[in-house]
Formats: sequence, structure tokens, C-alpha cells
Amino acid sequence: ASWMQNGCEPTLAEFRALSRDMQEEVLEYLRDMLLYAEIEAGGKQYFLVHAGLGNFSPEKPIEDYSLYDLVWQRADYSRCYFPDRILVTGHTPTQTIAENPAPGRIYRGNGHLALDCGAGFPDGSLAAVCLETGQEFYA
Repeated sequence: ASWMQNGCEPTLAEFRALSRDMQEEVLEYLRDMLLYAEIEAGGKQYFLVHAGLGNFSPEKPIEDYSLYDLVWQRADYSRCYFPDRILVTGHTPTQTIAENPAPGRIYRGNGHLALDCGAGFPDGSLAAVCLETGQEFYA
């Protein structure tokens, strides 16, 4: 149901317009895609995930999170998830993060780095950050 409200129809239309070989390539890419990544950059540890860690518990192994928890459940920005890693997320426009002092800009706080700056909003932008340097980029 969430996908139906978030781009299902145009995505399926574009997919169906592809050749059968290209459809297989897309499906293979999706099968191989990581749901999360743990990396080190610029001397810091990061946990990268699309949306957040739904039903988070410090005792819960990462492997036990469902696809829904990782792709659709929004992070709780009022809560620090990891004492030793920064949680990098998208999915939640920074305009909607109550703790964000600069709505529409990258949010850094409480162990979070939120990158979705609401490009789909009239006042939003597309954002990126270099994890090695911390430099922010906006378009």
C-alpha cells in the first residue's frame, strides 16, 4: 500500500516499457542491492539505510530487521540509535524533522545524518554529503 502511494504506477509503466532483457537486468540489480551498509569514512563509523530502523532495539541484530523496517519505517530523530556510529538516512524530508533547526537542509544531530531535503517539495532541494570531509552539496 505504501508503494502504491509513492510512485508505483509510473515505475511499473516505465518497467513494462523496457525490453525483456533490460527488465531482467533491473531485477538482477534489485536482487543484489544491499538493504543497508556499514562503512568507515573520514575516521567515523556510519550505518547507511534508506528510511530508518523500524522497531529499533539496541539488542536486536541488524539481520532481524525486515525490509519494511529498513525501507519504509522512518527514523526517530529524537533518539540516538548507536553510541559509536552515525545513522545516515533518507526517506524523511528534513522539513518534517522537529529537531532540525534548518528545515530543508541536511540534519545532523543526536547520532543522525538525514539527507532527504525534500526535493519533491516546492521549497526543497536535492542534497548530498561527502562522508570523508563532511562537505554538503545542494541542487
